[in-house]
Amino acid sequence: MVDGSTRRKLIAGGFWVEGHEADESSASLRQQVELLKRELDETLEQQTATSEILRVIPISTSSAQPVFDAIAKSAARLCAAEFCFVFRFDGELLHSVAYHGISREGIEAAHASFPRKPYRGYVTGRAVLSGAIEQIPDVFADPEYQLLPLAKIVSYRSSIGVPLMLTGRAIGAIGVSRREVGYFPERQIELLRTFADQAVIAIENVSRGVARVAVG
Repeated sequence: MVDGSTRRKLIAGGFWVEGHEADESSASLRQQVELLKRELDETLEQQTATSEILRVIPISTSSAQPVFDAIAKSAARLCAAEFCFVFRFDGELLHSVAYHGISREGIEAAHASFPRKPYRGYVTGRAVLSGAIEQIPDVFADPEYQLLPLAKIVSYRSSIGVPLMLTGRAIGAIGVSRREVGYFPERQIELLRTFADQAVIAIENVSRGVARVAVG
């Protein structure tokens, strides 16, 4: 004879309802914990990236270079990417101003490729033209991409370009690249979007400081 406790557990076919529900509940809880942990990690990464930029502003009264360097390092970290290029846009040409993870040979190749006008032949050119984030999942498979010599030297395959926008106009761009092929995850795109807004503020603040020093 099956007692009341056992009857609550049994269904047709002999499955244990309470045990099955417990397994599902446990799996759901683990997923929620993992999601919260990932969101917390991303928030901490964002705060760390921002604090690194803010930390160098007070000591950058004579040059914006430390801020550009911090932007390159932090943007790569936000995407767990190997490489980053930072560009300044003067309204006509994009100038490479900072790098992260790039070899000396790669930097020399970048100097040979820039400054240049923004156009669809490279990811940051596309971002400046569109005023929006642009991605290339595989530069070697993109018929419009024209910086393959640079890609070969640096050894990147996928790239994302983020425009640095101030009052509706581009003042520069961040290019993050990886060795692996594929699109960047949506969560990393959102982190870069927010980070780019903060980077623009930092660039403007330090630029005003440099200008005051020059006038003074």
